[in-house]
Amino acid sequence: DVVVLNEVGLSLAATCAAGDRILDVAVEGDFAYLADGTAGLKVFQISTLTCGYGELSTTGKAFGVAVDGDYAYLAAGAAGLHVIDVTDPSNPVFADSCDTPGRAYAVAVDGAVAYVADEAGGFIAVDVEGEPTPTLVSQVETAGNAEGVGVLDEIAYVADGSGGVVAFDVSDPNDPGQLWACSEAGVQAMDIAVSGDYAYV
Repeated sequence: DVVVLNEVGLSLAATCAAGDRILDVAVEGDFAYLADGTAGLKVFQISTLTCGYGELSTTGKAFGVAVDGDYAYLAAGAAGLHVIDVTDPSNPVFADSCDTPGRAYAVAVDGAVAYVADEAGGFIAVDVEGEPTPTLVSQVETAGNAEGVGVLDEIAYVADGSGGVVAFDVSDPNDPGQLWACSEAGVQAMDIAVSGDYAYV
C-alpha cells in the first residue's frame, strides 16, 4: 500500500492498494508515480488523493521509477528500462524500452540521460534524448550488485549492495569514470538519495 500522510501531525490522509508490491515512488507536480512490481506503473493524483488515476501494465517487474517532464522511466527488472509517455497522467502510454544486461532495479534521470542500477550489469547510462528511442551508451561493472542510483551535479552515486557506495563522474555519460568507493564489511547498500553535500543510503 501507499500511505499518504498529512504534513501537520502526520495523520493518515489516504491509502492506495498495490496490484503487486509498490517498490518505488516518484513525485512530479500533482502526481505520484508508483513502481508496482508485476502490475507495472500506477499514477496517484495528490490533490484529490485519487488512487488509480492512471495505470499501465508493463513487461518485467517495476522495481524503480523516475519522472522527467512528459516521461516516466521504469526500471523493469529483467525487461530493462521502459520509457512511458505521461503527457496525460490519466492515460500512460508505453513509448519504448532498452534492454539491460541483468535486472534493472533503479533509475535516475538527468537531462538526456537515464542512469540505471542493474544487478548484473552494474552502472549503466542510457541516452533518452528527444523522441525516446533509448540507447545504452555506457556500462561499468561494479564490485557488488547495483541496487540504487542518484545523480547530482554530474556525479552519479550507486548503492552497490556489498560494494557499498560508488561515485562516478558522468560529465561525459559515454565515458563515466569512477571517483571513489566506500563500503563497510557486512553492510548492504540497497538504495540511495542525494541532496546538497550528503548521500543518504
